[in-house]
Amino acid sequence: MLVIVSGYASVGKTTIAKAIAKEMHAAFINGPATIERLMDEVLSAKGIDGHNFQTVMKKRLETDKAVDVLRKIVVDNEENGVDTVIELSTYYSDAHIVEDTDIKVRHVEITLPVEMERAQLAAHNPTLYAAINWAEHVATRFPVYSDGALFEQNVVLEYDNTVPLQPERIAAFVKKFIRNETFY
Repeated sequence: MLVIVSGYASVGKTTIAKAIAKEMHAAFINGPATIERLMDEVLSAKGIDGHNFQTVMKKRLETDKAVDVLRKIVVDNEENGVDTVIELSTYYSDAHIVEDTDIKVRHVEITLPVEMERAQLAAHNPTLYAAINWAEHVATRFPVYSDGALFEQNVVLEYDNTVPLQPERIAAFVKKFIRNETFY
Protein backbone atom coordinates (compact mmCIF):
# COMPACT_ATOMS: atom_id res chain seq x y z
CA MET A 1 0.00 0.00 0.00
CA LEU A 2 1.06 3.56 -0.70
CA VAL A 3 -0.11 6.44 1.46
CA ILE A 4 0.46 9.88 -0.05
CA VAL A 5 0.49 12.70 2.50
CA SER A 6 0.35 16.09 0.83
CA GLY A 7 -0.45 19.71 1.51
CA TYR A 8 1.00 23.17 1.31
CA ALA A 9 4.12 24.29 3.16
CA SER A 10 4.12 24.29 6.96
CA VAL A 11 0.87 22.40 7.51
CA GLY A 12 2.42 19.42 9.32
CA LYS A 13 2.85 16.95 6.45
CA THR A 14 6.13 15.47 7.67
CA THR A 15 4.91 15.07 11.23
CA ILE A 16 1.68 13.35 10.20
CA ALA A 17 3.35 11.22 7.50
CA LYS A 18 5.97 9.93 9.93
CA ALA A 19 3.29 9.14 12.52
CA ILE A 20 1.22 7.20 9.97
CA ALA A 21 4.33 5.34 8.76
CA LYS A 22 5.21 4.41 12.33
CA GLU A 23 1.69 3.13 13.03
CA MET A 24 1.66 1.11 9.79
CA HIS A 25 5.27 -0.12 10.19
CA ALA A 26 5.85 1.37 6.72
CA ALA A 27 8.78 3.05 4.99
CA PHE A 28 8.69 6.86 5.08
CA ILE A 29 9.93 8.90 2.11
CA ASN A 30 10.19 12.67 2.08
CA GLY A 31 9.27 13.16 -1.57
CA PRO A 32 10.37 16.78 -2.13
CA ALA A 33 13.72 16.25 -0.39
CA THR A 34 14.31 13.04 -2.35
CA ILE A 35 13.35 14.63 -5.68
CA GLU A 36 15.43 17.75 -4.99
CA ARG A 37 18.48 15.68 -4.05
CA LEU A 38 18.11 13.53 -7.17
CA MET A 39 17.66 16.66 -9.27
CA ASP A 40 20.77 18.32 -7.82
CA GLU A 41 22.86 15.27 -8.65
CA VAL A 42 21.46 14.81 -12.16
CA LEU A 43 21.64 18.50 -13.11
CA SER A 44 25.18 18.75 -11.76
CA ALA A 45 26.31 15.60 -13.57
CA LYS A 46 24.78 16.77 -16.84
CA GLY A 47 26.01 20.35 -16.46
CA ILE A 48 22.51 21.77 -16.80
CA ASP A 49 22.49 25.29 -15.42
CA GLY A 50 20.74 28.54 -16.29
CA HIS A 51 17.27 29.98 -16.70
CA ASN A 52 16.75 30.31 -20.45
CA PHE A 53 13.80 28.52 -22.05
CA GLN A 54 15.78 25.54 -23.34
CA THR A 55 17.43 24.98 -19.95
CA VAL A 56 14.11 25.22 -18.12
CA MET A 57 12.66 22.58 -20.48
CA LYS A 58 15.65 20.31 -19.81
CA LYS A 59 15.13 20.75 -16.06
CA ARG A 60 11.45 19.78 -16.40
CA LEU A 61 12.41 16.64 -18.27
CA GLU A 62 14.89 15.75 -15.53
CA THR A 63 12.21 16.41 -12.87
CA ASP A 64 10.00 13.86 -14.60
CA LYS A 65 12.87 11.39 -14.44
CA ALA A 66 13.36 12.08 -10.72
CA VAL A 67 9.65 11.46 -10.08
CA ASP A 68 10.00 8.23 -12.07
CA VAL A 69 12.82 7.14 -9.73
CA LEU A 70 10.55 7.91 -6.77
CA ARG A 71 7.81 5.80 -8.38
CA LYS A 72 10.26 2.92 -8.83
CA ILE A 73 11.20 3.08 -5.14
CA VAL A 74 7.51 2.82 -4.22
CA VAL A 75 6.96 -0.10 -6.62
CA ASP A 76 10.08 -1.90 -5.31
CA ASN A 77 8.83 -1.47 -1.74
CA GLU A 78 5.45 -2.91 -2.75
CA GLU A 79 7.08 -5.89 -4.48
CA ASN A 80 9.09 -6.55 -1.32
CA GLY A 81 6.00 -6.41 0.91
CA VAL A 82 6.79 -3.00 2.40
CA ASP A 83 4.09 -0.34 2.64
CA THR A 84 5.23 3.20 1.87
CA VAL A 85 4.16 6.55 3.24
CA ILE A 86 5.38 9.36 1.03
CA GLU A 87 5.20 13.04 1.83
CA LEU A 88 4.65 15.21 -1.22
CA SER A 89 3.96 18.86 -1.69
CA THR A 90 0.54 19.37 -3.26
CA TYR A 91 2.37 20.26 -6.48
CA TYR A 92 3.70 16.70 -6.84
CA SER A 93 0.69 14.85 -5.48
CA ASP A 94 -1.03 13.99 -8.74
CA ALA A 95 -1.56 10.32 -9.45
CA HIS A 96 1.50 10.24 -11.74
CA ILE A 97 3.33 8.79 -8.73
CA VAL A 98 1.21 5.64 -9.00
CA GLU A 99 -0.27 5.57 -12.50
CA ASP A 100 0.23 2.28 -14.32
CA THR A 101 0.61 0.32 -11.11
CA ASP A 102 -1.77 -1.89 -9.16
CA ILE A 103 -0.73 -0.53 -5.79
CA LYS A 104 -3.49 0.24 -3.32
CA VAL A 105 -3.31 3.98 -2.66
CA ARG A 106 -4.64 6.25 0.05
CA HIS A 107 -4.18 9.98 0.03
CA VAL A 108 -4.14 12.26 3.05
CA GLU A 109 -4.39 15.96 2.17
CA ILE A 110 -3.55 18.19 5.11
CA THR A 111 -5.06 21.64 4.88
CA LEU A 112 -5.64 24.78 6.85
CA PRO A 113 -9.16 25.98 7.55
CA VAL A 114 -10.16 28.18 4.59
CA GLU A 115 -10.44 31.36 6.65
CA MET A 116 -6.94 30.84 8.06
CA GLU A 117 -5.59 30.19 4.58
CA ARG A 118 -7.23 33.42 3.36
CA ALA A 119 -5.80 35.45 6.24
CA GLN A 120 -2.28 34.06 5.77
CA LEU A 121 -2.33 34.65 2.03
CA ALA A 122 -3.69 38.19 2.44
CA ALA A 123 -0.90 38.98 4.90
CA HIS A 124 1.92 37.41 2.90
CA ASN A 125 0.90 37.99 -0.72
CA PRO A 126 -1.82 40.66 -1.08
CA THR A 127 -1.53 40.74 -4.88
CA LEU A 128 -2.19 37.02 -5.25
CA TYR A 129 -4.91 37.20 -2.59
CA ALA A 130 -6.74 39.91 -4.55
CA ALA A 131 -6.54 37.85 -7.75
CA ILE A 132 -8.04 34.66 -6.32
CA ASN A 133 -11.69 33.75 -6.78
CA TRP A 134 -12.19 32.11 -3.36
CA ALA A 135 -15.28 30.08 -4.24
CA GLU A 136 -13.39 28.54 -7.16
CA HIS A 137 -10.22 28.10 -5.10
CA VAL A 138 -12.05 26.25 -2.33
CA ALA A 139 -13.76 23.98 -4.86
CA THR A 140 -10.43 23.03 -6.45
CA ARG A 141 -7.97 23.26 -3.56
CA PHE A 142 -7.36 19.51 -3.38
CA PRO A 143 -5.32 17.58 -5.93
CA VAL A 144 -7.14 16.74 -9.13
CA TYR A 145 -6.51 13.15 -10.13
CA SER A 146 -6.75 11.71 -13.60
CA ASP A 147 -8.56 8.77 -11.97
CA GLY A 148 -11.75 9.86 -10.22
CA ALA A 149 -11.90 6.66 -8.15
CA LEU A 150 -8.44 7.39 -6.77
CA PHE A 151 -9.58 10.85 -5.66
CA GLU A 152 -12.42 9.25 -3.71
CA GLN A 153 -9.81 7.59 -1.49
CA ASN A 154 -8.77 10.94 0.02
CA VAL A 155 -8.78 11.53 3.74
CA VAL A 156 -8.75 15.26 4.40
CA LEU A 157 -7.28 16.44 7.68
CA GLU A 158 -7.84 20.06 8.57
CA TYR A 159 -6.58 21.86 11.63
CA ASP A 160 -5.54 25.23 12.96
CA ASN A 161 -1.76 25.20 12.65
CA THR A 162 -1.39 28.05 15.12
CA VAL A 163 -1.90 25.34 17.74
CA PRO A 164 1.18 23.11 18.08
CA LEU A 165 0.93 19.51 16.91
CA GLN A 166 1.14 17.86 20.31
CA PRO A 167 1.48 14.06 20.51
CA GLU A 168 -2.21 13.62 21.37
CA ARG A 169 -3.28 15.70 18.34
CA ILE A 170 -0.99 13.67 16.08
CA ALA A 171 -2.43 10.45 17.52
CA ALA A 172 -5.96 11.73 16.82
CA PHE A 173 -5.06 12.44 13.18
CA VAL A 174 -3.50 9.01 12.77
CA LYS A 175 -6.57 7.37 14.34
CA LYS A 176 -8.81 9.28 11.92
CA PHE A 177 -6.75 7.95 9.02
CA ILE A 178 -6.57 4.37 10.34
CA ARG A 179 -10.31 4.39 11.11
CA ASN A 180 -10.97 5.20 7.43
CA GLU A 181 -8.91 2.21 6.33
CA THR A 182 -10.13 -1.34 5.96
CA PHE A 183 -6.71 -2.99 6.08
CA TYR A 184 -6.37 -2.62 9.86
